[in-house]
Amino acid sequence: MTNPQKDERKPPQIIICDSNVIMMMTIFKPSIMFGATYSFGKLVVHQLVIGEIEQWLRPESKKNKKFGRGLIEDALGYCRDMEVKFKVPAEQERKKYHGIMSGIESRLSENQKSASASAADKDLLVFAKKNNAKLATQELTLRSLTKGVIGEDMLLSFEDLVVDVFSQKLLTKDEVLRDLDTLSRYNESLRADGKAMLMAALGVSVGIGIGKGRSPKS
Repeated sequence: MTNPQKDERKPPQIIICDSNVIMMMTIFKPSIMFGATYSFGKLVVHQLVIGEIEQWLRPESKKNKKFGRGLIEDALGYCRDMEVKFKVPAEQERKKYHGIMSGIESRLSENQKSASASAADKDLLVFAKKNNAKLATQELTLRSLTKGVIGEDMLLSFEDLVVDVFSQKLLTKDEVLRDLDTLSRYNESLRADGKAMLMAALGVSVGIGIGKGRSPKS
């Protein structure tokens, strides 16, 4: 007999992107990437991400030097249009998951991590957990933590989003390839496995020379 009180997990309704994915979308094709209806759910932006990107407006910021003030302001404009209110985890719950993530991070092998996850990264993941949201990130350590905390099925990448809009015929193959070339001018590259997936979806050989490896987080 089926228990009517059984807590069955509902499909996620929202997608939270970290700051790196936001910038890649802004460089790539913002009118499409921020305006698309994704098969994974609704794209939204958390205030934590907006706050982080706002810090890049400082002239001394490395990101300011990399992207330029104009592009950062463009990204913030898209973000503010998509900001929503989230369920806020209790402080005890936040600390609990920070502890869990620290434990997971300490056990990661070298090929499962890059830079240490910041407190803001961990907070973003806690918000994803609390709101049953998928998290889109390129950063290797945060990807590993996401798999450990909310599951691999809740993890997305920039490449997943591009494949989705391409599958919906919102972008042509030529447009995708051209805009990937624009990413490389900002030293933003695809993850190795993500690149292989995207090139397969496009029907293009992986060895065409577009952005190698994962996108670094600095």
